[in-house]
Amino acid sequence: MAKRPAAGCGRCVFRLLIAAALAVGLALAVRDAWLPYAALALQRDDAPRPGAPYLALLMGGIEERPAAAAAAFATGRAQNIVLAHCELGAAALLGLEKGESERSVAMLEALGVPEAHILRPWRHDVSSTSEELAELASSLTALEPRPERVILLTSWYHTWRAGRVFERRLQGSGIAVEVLPARPGPFTPWDWWHTERGLIAVFQEYVKIALYRWRGDL
Repeated sequence: MAKRPAAGCGRCVFRLLIAAALAVGLALAVRDAWLPYAALALQRDDAPRPGAPYLALLMGGIEERPAAAAAAFATGRAQNIVLAHCELGAAALLGLEKGESERSVAMLEALGVPEAHILRPWRHDVSSTSEELAELASSLTALEPRPERVILLTSWYHTWRAGRVFERRLQGSGIAVEVLPARPGPFTPWDWWHTERGLIAVFQEYVKIALYRWRGDL
C-alpha cells in the first residue's frame, strides 16, 4: 500500500506558502521605498565636462534624446554630434514617414544644431545597441585627429549597459567614454512602475543586460 503523505509535511508547505504571500505583500506595501533603486542601478551619469569634441547620440527615445543632445551642443558641452543610421521600418520603406535617424537629424537642426556639426557616417544600417555602438566606435577611431573623449547620450535607463558596451568597443583606442543621461521623459527612476512604458523599459533593460552578458558584450 502507498504511504500517505505525513501531515507534518503538508503543514510545512502551507507555512511556506503563507510566508511567501506575506513576503510578497510586504514588498508591495513598501515598493515606493525600494523600487527606485532597481532603476537607479541601471543609470550612469559621468557629468561630462564641457568641450568634448563629439557626442554620440543613440537612437530610440526620440522624445528626449535629440533635445538633450541639442542642449549639450548649445551649452558647449559637445562640439559635434555623431549618430548611426537605424534600419528603416516598413512605413519608412514605403515613404510614409522618415526613418528614426532622419527624424533625429531634423530635430537637431530645428533645435539649432548646424548641419555641419552633425556627423552621419551612415555606411551600414544598425538594428541593435550593440551594432549601433560598433558603428559609432568604428567611425570615431577613423577620425584624424582621433578624439581623446566622447560623450555618450541615451535614455537614463539605458546608460549603464550602453556605456559598458561602448567602452568595450573603444578599448585600446585611447578614446574615453563619458556617459550623459537624457532628461527623463514620461517616467523617472522614482515612478517608473506607475506606467506601462516604465515597467516595460526597466524590465526589458534587465533582460537585455542578461542577454549581453551571455553573449559576452558586457
